[in-house]
Amino acid sequence: MDLLTPELGLFVWTLIAFLVVFIILRKFAWKPILGMLNERETGIADA
Repeated sequence: MDLLTPELGLFVWTLIAFLVVFIILRKFAWKPILGMLNERETGIADA
């Protein structure tokens, strides 16, 4: 039953790791992905 009850320390470190990855992806990947999607959308609309 210990496997089903998360400890506070594990929860905190998991949250920190998730936030770090989220911030890195938002900073470096979000704008290029949106740019490619907008470019594709206009290409499809013009076709």
